[in-house]
Amino acid sequence: MFQHSNYSINEALKKSISARLIELLPKKGYKNGRKPYYVDIAKFAKELNISSTMLRRYLSGIALPPFHVIEQASQLLNVDPLWLYCGYEQKDIDLPLLKQIIKKMIPIFVKSTNKPSSELDSHIEYLCEIYQHISVITTSDEIERNRLIGWMLEKLLTDNNVSSSENLANKIKELC
Repeated sequence: MFQHSNYSINEALKKSISARLIELLPKKGYKNGRKPYYVDIAKFAKELNISSTMLRRYLSGIALPPFHVIEQASQLLNVDPLWLYCGYEQKDIDLPLLKQIIKKMIPIFVKSTNKPSSELDSHIEYLCEIYQHISVITTSDEIERNRLIGWMLEKLLTDNNVSSSENLANKIKELC
């Protein structure tokens, strides 16, 4: 295991899983007044089919739960096992947004068809970055959100020297 200055990924995982469990268990009905965790260890351990001692080791960050325990705990707590394990939250893909971005980027992809594949790869990476940035935009005003998305995509086209009014058929003819 990689170690640097008394730090290991394994130790970090144990501590972060512990923190997420300690935060989540009382909110999900496993609360009691006993220190140090204020968690009903006996009840949750029984539902996980593990010993109370083992659960205490997970909560204290001494032991790393095996993935089958993570999966079972995530089902009981109604959370994503990936989030419980490493804190990463998987989000659903916003297909209409992704389609909107791809449609705007078609002229850029067509423009790079006769160029090295590395340029196309960089455009695909850029598409993914744009999607990540745009997908976090939250506003209650859908019109404002679409206006902001449109502005960002127009900027993308301008930055790549592609006018939005270019006819895709003409671009394809130029390349053939």
